[in-house]
Amino acid sequence: MHKNQIRMEKTQNHHHQAQKVKNPSKTGAGGTPKTPKGPGSVEDIKAKMHARIEKGVSLPKVEAKFMNYGKNCFRLTDVEVIQDPWQWRKSL
Repeated sequence: MHKNQIRMEKTQNHHHQAQKVKNPSKTGAGGTPKTPKGPGSVEDIKAKMHARIEKGVSLPKVEAKFMNYGKNCFRLTDVEVIQDPWQWRKSL
């Protein structure tokens, strides 16, 4: 009897998870995901970094890690664009 109860709970959980995925109202208007925004201006990026610093989040202290941080968090691809926030970061 105990094994049957476990199987029923697993089946119920599986059905509950399947219902969560099928609910399009939580993904946005019309069920389509939001389009990612572009990197923005250098001043916007600096403002966002400054806001994170004020919240207590530390920024990378090594240039290579900072480059990776800029590429992943702000979708920056040009190394020259990342250099300006890096110089700003070093002055903090």
